[in-house]
Amino acid sequence: MINDLNSFFSGNGYLGLSLSAQSQIQLISDIRSPFIASGYSPVVHMSSNIWEDSSATVIQMNQGLIKRIQCFKISEERSTYVTHLLYAHRRRSSLIIQEIDIINPSEQTFDLDFQQKKQILTNDIKQIDKQDIEFDSIKEKFIMITNQISIRQHHSIIYVIITNKDIPSSHVKPNRYFKI
Repeated sequence: MINDLNSFFSGNGYLGLSLSAQSQIQLISDIRSPFIASGYSPVVHMSSNIWEDSSATVIQMNQGLIKRIQCFKISEERSTYVTHLLYAHRRRSSLIIQEIDIINPSEQTFDLDFQQKKQILTNDIKQIDKQDIEFDSIKEKFIMITNQISIRQHHSIIYVIITNKDIPSSHVKPNRYFKI
């Protein structure tokens, strides 16, 4: 296990991402070209103003998985555990997945804040469209952002990001398991 999150990267040949707070989705337009930063970081981080935390990160090279385990000390005997799993999907090349599991074995409700870094627009990245969307089967609201990024003279990539409109906080009741 290594605690430097910047050294962990998962990709599938089309896009990639690391589990660090500064990480942006990296696009691969051509195998002969370097990665192109998209300006967007989808990684959700957990924090608590009350509970002290520590973490460790594991990478599973064969599967391209990055796993971060975060422990929040609630008392001398009990901790709440948050497991983050991040990977670029192998069959659906435009999909990055972050799974979060929260286990609270304590006798107290565990309050947790979710944080996500805002999109960073640079001279190379131009926002073309932004709109709120809602899917019929899901009652949550999402934001769809369409961006254009210049890669070479007179060449560009258009990419679309769909993400939750609001990143909620979580209240995990005693002796409960919560999956995001």
